[in-house]
Amino acid sequence: HDWVDQIYAGGVGRLHLSGSSGIGKTRLIDEVEKYIRCMRWGQVFRARCGSRDDQPLQAFDQLCDAVANRYKRGDRDPIEMDPVSTTILHTAFPALKQMVRCSMQLAPAGTNTERLDGLEAAARMSYELRKVGPLILIIDDAQWADRDSLNVLDRLQSAVGDVGLGIIT
Repeated sequence: HDWVDQIYAGGVGRLHLSGSSGIGKTRLIDEVEKYIRCMRWGQVFRARCGSRDDQPLQAFDQLCDAVANRYKRGDRDPIEMDPVSTTILHTAFPALKQMVRCSMQLAPAGTNTERLDGLEAAARMSYELRKVGPLILIIDDAQWADRDSLNVLDRLQSAVGDVGLGIIT
């Protein structure tokens, strides 16, 4: 509860659960998610990694689908992002095409490699989502996550914003 309170107070943090298979990690995550959804308003998106999934950014594919479905309700304006970030996000996650729009007024990420641009695009999207309210991302079975998903999680932790960001793995 204290960790959730810190996120809602504007903090950025990661809560990592580890232990033997069958010990109840997923059950604990279920309870944390239930607490967040019942006691507070915020944005909670959840993904689950699978041991046989060989898809790059598998965790974020599910998260982006959940975010896109939330924005389909029509009660939020689309997110405007720079052209480079928009192209990267649309290419990697087609579900975001309806909710992420290109704005020529925003400066591009400005990095030298596509990989760094991709990390910056994820950080910028996180920042934009957090304008709506605290953002909590839950990645269950993160031990099966691909290296790119873990790199994005690390980058998100360093993303600055006015509103809290929590990552539960």
